[in-house]
Amino acid sequence: MTNADVATLATKDVIENPVNPFTNNPINNSEKLAHDQYILTNGEWIVDRNNGYQFAPGRWYKVHDSIWDKSNWEKVAEKDILTKEDAGLE
Repeated sequence: MTNADVATLATKDVIENPVNPFTNNPINNSEKLAHDQYILTNGEWIVDRNNGYQFAPGRWYKVHDSIWDKSNWEKVAEKDILTKEDAGLE
């Protein structure tokens, strides 16, 4: 779960087929469940220290299905910047 889940949770069982009023896209978490999710672990969260608009290189993991099952996790990069191409998203 992330902050991005708030809209889905807030509208669940309250609004039938909710839609984002700015994008006209459905409000749901289908994208999150459609493919592996990539997670960056990096202790440099201060903007002045992490390249300003891009996080400094760090450890990248991907996870699918249940986050609670250790076998669903895989480290994909160490001290690196993961691109869309690296993640198979382009």
